[in-house]
Amino acid sequence: MYCTNLLLFVIIYCFSSFHKAAHGSGEKKYNATNAGRRRPETSQSEFFPKNDIYVLSDTNLMKKLSHFVREKVIDRKPFSTGSGAFGFFECTLPDAHVYSKAKLFSKVGKRTPIVARLSTGPDRNGVAQTVQDDIYGFAIRFYTEDGNWDLLTMSLPVSTFRSPQRSPEATHTFDENPENNLRDSNAHVDFLTSNAEGLHSMTLLYSDIGLPQDWRMMTTYSVCGLSLVNKDGKIYHVRFTVKAKQKYKFMEFETARILRSYIPDYYSRDLYVAIERGKFPEWTLIAQILTPEISKKLDFDPFDPTKIWDEKIFPEIHLGRIVLNENPTNWFSQIEQAAMNPGNIVPGIGPSPDRLQQGRFYLYKDAQRARLKENHRYWATNRPIKGQENPTYRDGTCTSRKNGGPEPNYYPNSFTSIETYPDNSMKDFPTGNLIHRAETQNSDNYSQVNQTWSSFGKLQQKRQARRLSSDLRFAAKEFQIRLLKHIRLVNEDYCENLRLALNITERLCFQA
Repeated sequence: MYCTNLLLFVIIYCFSSFHKAAHGSGEKKYNATNAGRRRPETSQSEFFPKNDIYVLSDTNLMKKLSHFVREKVIDRKPFSTGSGAFGFFECTLPDAHVYSKAKLFSKVGKRTPIVARLSTGPDRNGVAQTVQDDIYGFAIRFYTEDGNWDLLTMSLPVSTFRSPQRSPEATHTFDENPENNLRDSNAHVDFLTSNAEGLHSMTLLYSDIGLPQDWRMMTTYSVCGLSLVNKDGKIYHVRFTVKAKQKYKFMEFETARILRSYIPDYYSRDLYVAIERGKFPEWTLIAQILTPEISKKLDFDPFDPTKIWDEKIFPEIHLGRIVLNENPTNWFSQIEQAAMNPGNIVPGIGPSPDRLQQGRFYLYKDAQRARLKENHRYWATNRPIKGQENPTYRDGTCTSRKNGGPEPNYYPNSFTSIETYPDNSMKDFPTGNLIHRAETQNSDNYSQVNQTWSSFGKLQQKRQARRLSSDLRFAAKEFQIRLLKHIRLVNEDYCENLRLALNITERLCFQA
């Protein structure tokens, strides 16, 4: 019965049509070239009638073919497969302004428009979305009066690495082998066993939170630290959580396998259909606070992104709600071209001493310059709603809008009245004398992993071992054993569960 219902569900989803009737203004439209000239028939081309050879003077054909091979932009790396929607953020905390002077937190009931992109990583565009070893991203752009604030979160509360130096290597382990362009099952396991700080994210990735039933019930985390700054210049170091209002349910392993075959874009499709039907997903924006008093009691660096901030230790403040209630009318221009960047911050929100976050500030912006060229900031989805253009940023590929107009392209100058914004809250960024930081070079990579794994129930521990073993079964046995020896340092029962799931006969999990 379950399989019958699932197949019926699959058929309905696969053959649903999302095309809508176009409602024009009544004005008759004509087919035209990209230069605006009307043309009689798009399926016919000019050719010599005697030998059917096309002529290069048929500029319409040449333009059409040239445009066709340039339609796609470079994929994101990672998080290339995704979907998105529009909505709003509504402040619900009466004293939110105590923590931040950002205008979206200025008063209860204030709504700020947003655009969000939910995505699957680290694979390339077009792959199935319901894959167990994928981390899911939730990037949100808040169009505030003081510019765009981009909050980037993901489905795990920890990172695989501490240093931005490791970011390219971690992503490369999911790429094809450079020798034969085939997926290499040894690469990721080899990286994990050479990089003990990644054990925490691996443990969570294959747990129940690693594969949600849909994106709408997924809770996501900023992982890296930011800061909130109030009007008096007081700084609160924080991590953000975007907590789903929808009750969380994990996807069964067998269901995920079926969906990978029949509906590879299942998560994107589910989000689109839910919003079309008026079932608007909602999340709560939460900030966890780090104070100097708390930092002195910690035995780990609070800015280490491989560590969890326990809500029992780090107090939570519920800032407001996030609602997605409008689908895009053109996915490419509104979602695919949305260039989110954690370095896009506004007065009242600032950076932190988190080293990984500081690396991401540069990485994301540079990736967007490579993918979309410099002037992507002027596209509608990336433009701030009330921001002003900087006349010193000019020219470049695909320049649009006024390009600074006749104003001087340098600052300061004697011809325009450009003024600087009086925001000195981040001038003296306090870290050393306020926040205690444990050394990360010799950081404990196992204790928090043990706490996380031990918090799973017996059934979830079994499910986690089964999911992890399904991805490890193609790796060489030597890498499987290396990983088991690492996991033994976390918890011997964890190691034994995985050993049994891998059908490894050597008894190497319990110390003699």
